[in-house]
Amino acid sequence: MGKKQTKPKNGSIALTVFKSLLVSVMVTVICLCILAFLVYKMQWGEKPVSVGVIVIYVLSSFTAGRVLARGFRKKKALPGLLGGGLYFLLLCVLSLAVNGNEAFLTGDFLTTALICLAGGMIGGCKN
Repeated sequence: MGKKQTKPKNGSIALTVFKSLLVSVMVTVICLCILAFLVYKMQWGEKPVSVGVIVIYVLSSFTAGRVLARGFRKKKALPGLLGGGLYFLLLCVLSLAVNGNEAFLTGDFLTTALICLAGGMIGGCKN
């Protein structure tokens, strides 16, 4: 009568997490290439590019949450939230590597975190 624990179906949490991050990075790279092509061809300004980056954050964190939650038996929203959070942490690490400490001084930091967490959680619930 005890609750079943949330365990990955294949038994390896690390493999499931790695797979979700790998897929989300692939989605990010593909979407950024498409966005760069559109910016080049259509001569977009700053606003459409900002919207495009937000859409990429949502799609990638959604994918991370969906892949991670698919690997678990129950409680899909929590692994989805974790997937979005891990994707955001990956963005933070990359941003630190490129921009240094200046990356965390912008007001977009919290907004990006919330976008990634929400996208991951929604992705987890859609399984």
